[in-house]
Amino acid sequence: MGYPNAEELSEILDGMSVTTHLDEIKKWHQHRCIFFKEDNQLFFASKCVLVEGPAEKYGLPILAKVLDIDLTNLTIISCNGKSKIPYYQLLCKTFSIPYYTVYDLDNKTVTDRDNKRLHRWSESKAITEFSTSFEQLLGFEEDVEHKTNELLIMIDSILEKSIPEEIKRALSGLERWSKEQ
Repeated sequence: MGYPNAEELSEILDGMSVTTHLDEIKKWHQHRCIFFKEDNQLFFASKCVLVEGPAEKYGLPILAKVLDIDLTNLTIISCNGKSKIPYYQLLCKTFSIPYYTVYDLDNKTVTDRDNKRLHRWSESKAITEFSTSFEQLLGFEEDVEHKTNELLIMIDSILEKSIPEEIKRALSGLERWSKEQ
């Protein structure tokens, strides 16, 4: 594992240095309620994709394979909610791990406070937003019993022609980004 990048530590994000934001992780016990043991894969990634939840973590590679899009050199991390993505962005930035952020707007605009933060903390243009939730884009009804199981079955059965254009564009953008540098 590498060391924090000194230049990144001094960068100012939302009026505070990255170092100050990192100090807040422990101060507010975020290391206990946000991060999981499985997240250590982030530190071994050559490039990381930060997504809101397990549906995107599971679904994006499956749909990419259907479209013959190669995402094999990317590590996809489920951040377990949009509000937690900035903490993962912070870790990636601090340790100089290239990262791409994928999230949904939750029926708000890009200029919404939480959505703007994701953009401010992202690496240049390495960010994509969906107009609504990933599940809704796929036509999945959220009030289904055994929701996760049904969603995974649905994703496994999707054919190329039924993948929404918004998801296709996101996957194409991820593929282009994965081949940079």
